[in-house]
Amino acid sequence: MGASDIRRRGRKEQSPLEKELRKLCFDLTFERYGMDIPRQIAERLKYELDVIARNDHCGAYYLAYKLTSECRKRSVPFYTRGNAGSSMLAFILGITHVDPMPMHLYCLMCGNTDFNIGKYYGKKINARCGADLENIICPECGYEFTGDGYNMPFEMFSGINGEETPNFCIETAGDIFHDLCRIYADISDNLDFTGKIVLLNSPVMSLMNAMQYDSSVSERCIPFDKESIFEVLDNCDCKSIPYLHYPKCFEFENKPLSLADIAEQLGYSNTYFIDDNNNVKNKSIPLPKLPAADCDDIFHILMSYGFSRETAYRITNTVKHGKLRFIRDDIEELRKADVPKEYINYLTSIRSIRPRADMAEFACALYKLMWYQQHFPKEYGRELKEYKHFTF
Repeated sequence: MGASDIRRRGRKEQSPLEKELRKLCFDLTFERYGMDIPRQIAERLKYELDVIARNDHCGAYYLAYKLTSECRKRSVPFYTRGNAGSSMLAFILGITHVDPMPMHLYCLMCGNTDFNIGKYYGKKINARCGADLENIICPECGYEFTGDGYNMPFEMFSGINGEETPNFCIETAGDIFHDLCRIYADISDNLDFTGKIVLLNSPVMSLMNAMQYDSSVSERCIPFDKESIFEVLDNCDCKSIPYLHYPKCFEFENKPLSLADIAEQLGYSNTYFIDDNNNVKNKSIPLPKLPAADCDDIFHILMSYGFSRETAYRITNTVKHGKLRFIRDDIEELRKADVPKEYINYLTSIRSIRPRADMAEFACALYKLMWYQQHFPKEYGRELKEYKHFTF
């Protein structure tokens, strides 16, 4: 499928901003994948661009792109919170670090991209995200494939019909924070956009930025293959990983040994529950047999039980806001679809649950900090004194 499919004009005349956004998307997609853009990616980008343009959200994406581009230009780390990582356009524009497509192999050298991973690994694939796939050589150029993809539907960010207003929350190092605020003011004053952009000064990103200077290793150069991730996590004390086990509603039997493990434990640890008296539960809660670490897990499980995308999204959104226990019709639909009673009870007890994009993005940031910690322990220990509320 060619790049023209991404740029295809709809019936409505395109605004100058929409034209600019589509051109940016085309140029960056061409740069990443070459002339032959994979069909799955071209279709996803065309769909997202059409939804974004139809709902007048081009301005929010364009402004978020400008802000994160400034971070990249200055080699200052940033982290985009929330569910923006569910957007393939946000990934292509560099607004987020996580690829929302299903697991696939991507070659940094020649751009070769293959979603048919079964032909390399057989029917049994143990990975739950692309970064956890075994290293494979690209048949096109002989360079090593990079695994990618977190399988996150666009609905988690846009809503089922694009009705959700884009919300970009960008955390970055203090070194650049005030400059970003100035850029935001300059651009937004001349840009009519619907959406929300939040800029935060993040101690996590500031610590990572400090480690870049102390180690002379850019955070972009940290290896993200399965072997490197396993080596770092295998030698890391699980209790030293921040944000895991909070709130203490779960008892994890195993330490995380993959990027998906970190994201999953972050998801469960940031899920809150409520009892019959509307009080937040503090006691340990058994993990369900079916996955429910994030909103995307629930969405995919409901789809596997035969629910349409619209119904799966609606029920997932109800669970996300802690309201499923009040919607008897939804509970009855789940029962009729033979969703296990244990899983239904688990979903009804949820007060709030996070999207996978937030967990995946932050899991990448935590892994980078753990990499610095293991390879440059003295420098890391010295810098950590400036951030005493982190307990690595």
